[in-house]
Amino acid sequence: MSRRRKCVVTLLTAALAVTLAGPVSASQDGRAPAALKKVHFAYTPAGRHSQVALAGTFNGWSTDATPMRLEGGRWVATLLLPAGEYEYKFVADGEWITDGKAEKFEPDGYGGRNSVIVVDDSFESVVMRRGDGSIVTADLGHGDAAWERSLGHGGGARLRVRAYTGDVERV
Repeated sequence: MSRRRKCVVTLLTAALAVTLAGPVSASQDGRAPAALKKVHFAYTPAGRHSQVALAGTFNGWSTDATPMRLEGGRWVATLLLPAGEYEYKFVADGEWITDGKAEKFEPDGYGGRNSVIVVDDSFESVVMRRGDGSIVTADLGHGDAAWERSLGHGGGARLRVRAYTGDVERV
């Protein structure tokens, strides 16, 4: 077995830890889990950008929490959100950009405006139930940050993956 293949096997057999992220989808009192809505965001830039993120009331206006990915010339992200109204902007290489295609806008407090999306029953519902054999793959992930990977004793590795609360029992 080559050295590279041994490394891959070691990573596959290493213990994995699950870090739960995202909105809590099951009620704490035993009632049926709340449905989340699948919300797609897309930004088509006029020029080139090395990175684009989505910032808004759904992530505390963080420029790091919701990176977008480039697909076919546009930057896209899909979020699972409870029904409600959310303000947002795209952040392209540090520049805050209002989504001109939004149906509604609100003042941003800095002389500009935020885009607003109203998430309602017109969006696809996603219900997460632990043990149902189905895993919601939106935002399921693992990144390159040091806290998401570390070497263990005996040559193994520890990987942390993100999943929605109430969706994954174990990895």
